[in-house]
Amino acid sequence: MIRTLLLSAALSVTLVAGAAACSCMPRPTLPEEVAQSHAVFLGTVVSVNPPQTLEYDGYSIITFQVSAWWKGPLTATYVVRTWTPSMCGNWYVVGTEYVVFAMPPDHAWPEAITSNCTRTRAAAGHPDIAALGPPAAVPAEASTWGRVKSSYR
Repeated sequence: MIRTLLLSAALSVTLVAGAAACSCMPRPTLPEEVAQSHAVFLGTVVSVNPPQTLEYDGYSIITFQVSAWWKGPLTATYVVRTWTPSMCGNWYVVGTEYVVFAMPPDHAWPEAITSNCTRTRAAAGHPDIAALGPPAAVPAEASTWGRVKSSYR
């Protein structure tokens, strides 16, 4: 009986430690995060490769159709790398619009990186979109500028 209780307690501690593995440092202020980011933009997911599933523990390459830039290369599309949510990555859905704060690429991968530790979230109801102010640029191909502009009024 005591052995069962000890094993159960050890398993509980292990599961709780695993659940807390994705802890982030204190979140920087919005201006600090913009300064640290390689790119900040509004974009719609056009592809997730490989597709994110609950069984997949790796990274995915996410391609966005960009509709507005606050910081970055001002291209019509942008590619980021993220891990599965179980590894602190963001969960992306094709066709959904996001405000993305992409960290600079590192020496291992050419893509910028997103994670749950950034302010990257779905654009609908994003708490920082108004505080970002008007975008610095809108790609010529973007067709949602009127909708983006209206969110600042």
